Amino acid sequence: MTGDNFYQIFPPNALIFREGEPGDTAYIIEKGSLEIIVLMGNRELQIARLGPGDIFGEMALVDNQMRTAGARTLSEVSVIAIGKDYVREKLEKSDPVIALFMKAILGRFRKMHASLKETAHGASVEDAIHTGDLVELEDYGLESAFTAGHLALTHELENALREKQLHLYYQAVVNLATHEIKGFEALIRQIHPTKGLIPPVNFIGMAEESGLIVPIGYMIVTEVCELMKKMERAQININLSARQFEEVDLIQRIGAILAEHCPDPRRVTFEITESILMSDPNRVDHMLSELKALGVKIAIDDFGTGYSSFSYLHRFPIDILKIDGSFIKTMASNPKSLEIVRALIGLASSLQMEVVAEGVETLDQVERLREMGCDFAQGYYYSKPIPITDTIDFFNRGVPSPEA
Repeated sequence: MTGDNFYQIFPPNALIFREGEPGDTAYIIEKGSLEIIVLMGNRELQIARLGPGDIFGEMALVDNQMRTAGARTLSEVSVIAIGKDYVREKLEKSDPVIALFMKAILGRFRKMHASLKETAHGASVEDAIHTGDLVELEDYGLESAFTAGHLALTHELENALREKQLHLYYQAVVNLATHEIKGFEALIRQIHPTKGLIPPVNFIGMAEESGLIVPIGYMIVTEVCELMKKMERAQININLSARQFEEVDLIQRIGAILAEHCPDPRRVTFEITESILMSDPNRVDHMLSELKALGVKIAIDDFGTGYSSFSYLHRFPIDILKIDGSFIKTMASNPKSLEIVRALIGLASSLQMEVVAEGVETLDQVERLREMGCDFAQGYYYSKPIPITDTIDFFNRGVPSPEA
C-alpha cells in the first residue's frame, strides 16, 4: 500500500481487509475495481463487485463490530480513506433518529449474515432469523424508547414555534454611572396553553440539537427589530448559539432581516460565548467581521467560564465583554472572585471594550462594581426578565438611583 492516510493505492490482488478483523477505516473507490468476499464453509464467495464511487468497509465503523466480509482488489485501486474517529464524531452529532435507523439496519444485516452462515453449516434459516429478531428487539428497545421521547419533544417544540408559544422576555442592562437603562437582553420563553411558562433550560438544548434554534433565532431578530421601533435609543442584545454559526447563510439572513425591519442596526448587539470563538477561530473571526459590517455590535457572554485565552480576545471584533454572574455572586465572600472581576474590568478597558457585569443582585455588588470602573450591570437587582409590554413601560419609567 502506498500514499498517505487520506489517499491510498492498493496493487492488484491485494487484500485490503479480512473478514472477522476489527474495522478502523472505510473507503471510497476513486479508480479501479475490487470484490467483496465472504467465507461460506470452506468456500470463498464473491458477494459484490465494486468500482469508482462505491463505498466499502463502513459497517464496522458505524456499529464498532468486526468485519463481516473481506475486500480484495481486482486491479490497481485508488481509494479515499475515512477514519473511524471521524465517522464516530459525525454520528454523535447526527440526528439520533437517523443514528438509530443506521444501527438497526446494520444489526439486522449482521444477524441475517450470521443466519446464512449457520445455514451453510446445516442450521435452520428460520430459527436463526427468529433468534436474531428477538435479540434485535432487546438490543435496541431502550434506544428506541429514548428516540421516541426525543421525537416527541422535537414535535412539541415545532408546535410551539408554529403556534406562537415562544415569547421574548427582556432583562434590563443599566449604566452604573448614570443609572439609566442602556437597553435589554432578549430572552426566549415558552408559554404552553396548559403547562404555562416553561423556562429555556427545558427546551433550548432540544432546539439546538434538532436545528430548530435556527428558525427560532431568525424569529427573535425580527421581533427585536420591531420592538426597537417602540423604544428609541434602547440597545437590544440577542444571543447567537453555536448551532446557528453552522449555517452558511447566517449573516446573509440576519442582514436581510435588519434591512427590512431594523430602524438602526447600531442599536443591536449579538452575544456569543467563548466556546463559539474557540470552535473554529479563523472561520468565526471572518463571520464576526461580516456581522460587524452590518453595523451591529458583538458581545462575548459569560466571560471567564470558558477556555479561551485572554490573548485571543484582541483578534476578534468584540465590543462588549460580559462578566459571568458566578464571579459577581461570590465577590463579597471570595477574594479571588473579586480580583478576577477587577482584572476582567481592567482587561476590557485596555482593549477598549465596554464591560457588563451579569447576575447583579445586591446594592453592595452595584457599589463595588461602580468603584472598580464597571460600565454596566444586569441582574435581578434591577429587574427580572419581563414581557414586552412591561419592558416598554420600564424603559420609559427608568430605574431609581441606588440607595445612598
